[in-house]
Amino acid sequence: MEKDSLIQEIVLVVTLLVLASALLGPFGLFMTDMQTLSVSAGLLVVLGLFVALMWREKAKDEREELHRMKSDRFAFLLGSAGLVALIGWMAFKHEHSPELISILLLMLTAKIVARIWNRYQN
Repeated sequence: MEKDSLIQEIVLVVTLLVLASALLGPFGLFMTDMQTLSVSAGLLVVLGLFVALMWREKAKDEREELHRMKSDRFAFLLGSAGLVALIGWMAFKHEHSPELISILLLMLTAKIVARIWNRYQN
């Protein structure tokens, strides 16, 4: 991996963390107004979509393709485990979030449909 590429990826991750921290306001440290929260949310959504959908999606060779597939697999497993844990925690508190359940079902359905599609296309 090139040094410039590694630096770019670290900068992206740090930027996402800073935007998410500004948006969530941990421990009430930031006294933000509605405009700041709106701008932070907008930037987080745009940058998050860019990183998730477009960043480094075109591999140059088989090795990079394998690294991308392993990274995607790890991200999917961590995301679905986090959603399952959060849904379980909310159920324990006798609360429910249809949005979280819908996102988990969407992720799992997409995974199964993609496997079926790839099995018959390749």
